[in-house]
Amino acid sequence: MRRQLRQGVAQALEAYEAEGDDGHSWKPPNDFRVAYAELDRELVVGGIYLRHFLKEPTFDLLDPVHFLNELLLRFFGDLESALDQMPQVAAIRAAAQAVDEAAAEGGGSPDGAPTSSEGGGVSSALAVRTTEGTLSLVTSAIVYLLKVRTPLTDQLARWGYCPRVLGLLQKALDAGALGVPAVSSLRLIHQMADRPLCVESLAACDPPGALRQLLRLVAPDSLGQQAPVDPPSPLSSTSLTGLHRDTAFILEALKKLFHEAMRGTHGYESLVQQALALRLPEVVLSEVLESPKLRDVLDPAAAKVHGVELLKLLSADPAFGFLVGQTLDGLAAWGKYKSQNHDLFITQDQQGDYFLTEGTADAPVLLTWSGRPNDKVTAQTKGLSLTAAADSRDQPSPV
Repeated sequence: MRRQLRQGVAQALEAYEAEGDDGHSWKPPNDFRVAYAELDRELVVGGIYLRHFLKEPTFDLLDPVHFLNELLLRFFGDLESALDQMPQVAAIRAAAQAVDEAAAEGGGSPDGAPTSSEGGGVSSALAVRTTEGTLSLVTSAIVYLLKVRTPLTDQLARWGYCPRVLGLLQKALDAGALGVPAVSSLRLIHQMADRPLCVESLAACDPPGALRQLLRLVAPDSLGQQAPVDPPSPLSSTSLTGLHRDTAFILEALKKLFHEAMRGTHGYESLVQQALALRLPEVVLSEVLESPKLRDVLDPAAAKVHGVELLKLLSADPAFGFLVGQTLDGLAAWGKYKSQNHDLFITQDQQGDYFLTEGTADAPVLLTWSGRPNDKVTAQTKGLSLTAAADSRDQPSPV
């Protein structure tokens, strides 16, 4: 990079000398830029290289509020762009599948021409994957920033972004995009659930509110929405039929939402009434904890822990707990969970955003992976470790 800088400066100086000496010492013009090949693929938001920021999120930013705003603007832009591509990509893939089936029945494409799936369908899928990867990276940067600088989370409520995030989650669910688009919104809601101001903003959202959208995501069947089995596009379902693969994370978000609301948050009564109207206790117990498909989700043990703790939290509420308790006592399955204590099942270090990986469920964690390829990556090993980030002093500055 130093060599490229020297070459760029030398070329600019040669151009200046070619114009003739005007009697003034040369200095680079205001629009002078050097294009570094190493940075062509780097994602920069608000003047920060996100890849380096994710390696050292405790870096002392000059203006973290401005950085958060730039990240959110990029987040909304990428997410809305991804959702807008859904109908087009689904149509392309449907046409590609029809052409491929016809080619298969006829013994292949004439003259060896590529099938539809080898042409426009592939290029569209690649474009969607690019948006998907960028959206995941931006979402991780937002989550890291809010974890390290927790008070910044209140800015989402002050800027009016809480209803917008919830609205995009609803839009993703309506489009069947249960993968990255829906999960990106979920991760922000999971982070917002720690702050009273954000919980108040989420509770005040007009129906269908936060609880309904989260239930649609965790168990679509419970609200009459069947989860798709075959994803219609690259942006679509990472879910299973009936239960989303990230059920544990969704249940933890619900638990955090109620835990913060019960501390006196304005609009708490409305939140609990929504839970009762949506039959949340029955759904969590019967369609999640007792579901035979729970074993197929990511970390079913954590899903059970969060689910039971959520039900106990609701049943212990001074105002509405007796209604929840009556409902649960009427369900035979509640007897085997009622007296369970899960204090030792999940440590504080494991209660974090476990999406901070390099893209797949088995990918190494950016901050906590040991480097051994045989290490199993689960919710227990994907916990966010800010200590590791603080100790990574050999990494370059993200700015």
